[in-house]
Amino acid sequence: MQPQLTPEDIWTSFDLEPGQTLVWDVGAIRLCASRCKNDWLIFKENSSERSAASIDVHNEPVDITQSHERWAFKNPRPTLHIQPAMPDRPLVVRPLTPLGLPPDSEVQFYINIPTFVQLGFSHSKRKTEITAFPSQTLSNTWFGDNYGGVLCYANKSMIRREKEELGVIANQIICPFKIKNRANEVLQVERICLRVRYLSIWAGKQRLWSNEVTSIFRGHGKETQLEYASAPPKDATEPHLIRKAEVKPERGFLRQTFAHASFPWRKENAS
Repeated sequence: MQPQLTPEDIWTSFDLEPGQTLVWDVGAIRLCASRCKNDWLIFKENSSERSAASIDVHNEPVDITQSHERWAFKNPRPTLHIQPAMPDRPLVVRPLTPLGLPPDSEVQFYINIPTFVQLGFSHSKRKTEITAFPSQTLSNTWFGDNYGGVLCYANKSMIRREKEELGVIANQIICPFKIKNRANEVLQVERICLRVRYLSIWAGKQRLWSNEVTSIFRGHGKETQLEYASAPPKDATEPHLIRKAEVKPERGFLRQTFAHASFPWRKENAS
């Protein structure tokens, strides 16, 4: 039985000889990467989602009759790099039940973010990132009104008050999310828009983490002030940075973040 894998075991580099195949089974996806002289054959398929992960190298190529991608290089690229990345759209997440925060309240939540898988190949010091894809199937949804909204992914994992409620899932990143109600009215929350392009990724001892987000609510109809921490969260054990945020946020910038009513003309779908 393979021992429990750490984030460093999963999100790392693999050196393969021609004819060898890496089988990388993490979360809800199984990735097979087979080296064929100067080329790489990549196979992806959805598997049943689970918290455990397994990684094996086989001394034989994968059956090329399967649907696959082929990446061709002029010179050999013996090293495959697999790294986590943030989704390429914002995420819309929900509390387990509609949430109410009275004025002058402050609460801490935790959000699970499904990773994208970033692939790259290298020889010596020359590394090329080539493609990224979701580690699990994500649904489309809309956040905002019909004119000023944004296309997002719907996250099936609900936000939680305690990080232990989320479990340790190899292909998911925990984001600590703090809400401060600074309005003279109750903040009612049914949906939260999390803009992940401003988040970095750290590998802790057991799981992946992002920097903490603090949202300061000023009133319904007003944009929310967002603050992104530059350091890893205090809950992370022995963290080290493995991917910087795509965009560095402006200090105290404003975005629409909370919604307490759905828009009936926008429906979530599985496409």
